[in-house]
Amino acid sequence: MGVNTKMKKKIILGLVAVVAVAGGVAALSAYEAHVINVTAKIENALSVTPEEIMFGTVFPQESFIYDQDLVIGLSGSFLAEGRVDDVNYVIKQKPKPRTEPDRQLPILKPDYNMYLPGGQFEGALYPHFIDDDAARADYCHTHEPADPGDPNDLYYINCYPNLCSYLSKNKAENDSTMPTDTCIDADPVSGDPYYDCGVDAFHEIGETAYGHLVKSVNDDVDLWEIDLQVPCFEGQCAQDWTHQGWELPGGLEGETFGCDLWIEVTGISEMQIIEQ
Repeated sequence: MGVNTKMKKKIILGLVAVVAVAGGVAALSAYEAHVINVTAKIENALSVTPEEIMFGTVFPQESFIYDQDLVIGLSGSFLAEGRVDDVNYVIKQKPKPRTEPDRQLPILKPDYNMYLPGGQFEGALYPHFIDDDAARADYCHTHEPADPGDPNDLYYINCYPNLCSYLSKNKAENDSTMPTDTCIDADPVSGDPYYDCGVDAFHEIGETAYGHLVKSVNDDVDLWEIDLQVPCFEGQCAQDWTHQGWELPGGLEGETFGCDLWIEVTGISEMQIIEQ
């Protein structure tokens, strides 16, 4: 046997040994496991009361301030958590879905996706009240009535005529943290308007109020007033009416209007620790 043959055998043995060791490591690893327990307690940062505001029957050109403030405060869990300090939030508004249809309907279960803009239903003789709450709300938020002045418009089967544009949202006079002098200029860092900024009545539905709470300076509650400025109907406004273009269609007289206010947290800041 020559030298080359012996070297080849040694190389082959060496390769076999390496493969065996590697295979042994893989086999051992297959029987080893590590478990990392991950938990998180998720709480709301804000507490909001009341849950419902009922104005009842109102009349054209009334200015009606609800006798209970809308109270937005830091939740008990947020106050107890030492790591966090600031909460930024917004008050938005969206069309209000009905809890039940506003008229007697035949039994029909069409697909929600077959609804067309304006509330018409494709391929059926009759409109349908959407049974699923989330789907009904989505429909109200993404559709509009074909004829807003017609109380029989199919949109109104699932959704109330819109009250949102006639609601103001401003800080109450007895709130300890009054609004800033201006709500127009944007914060150079976030781009948002300065806090706490309200919205007057007779505005587009997309207008937003901005709020800010800071635990470290005991600013843990904001008091807001929801003020309803009742519009008049077309052709029936008094001479002192000053909101041209915001009149309601005469066909909606006697209808119940609605709006949902959405309070959404937009940012949470941690407590700043100053080292001595």
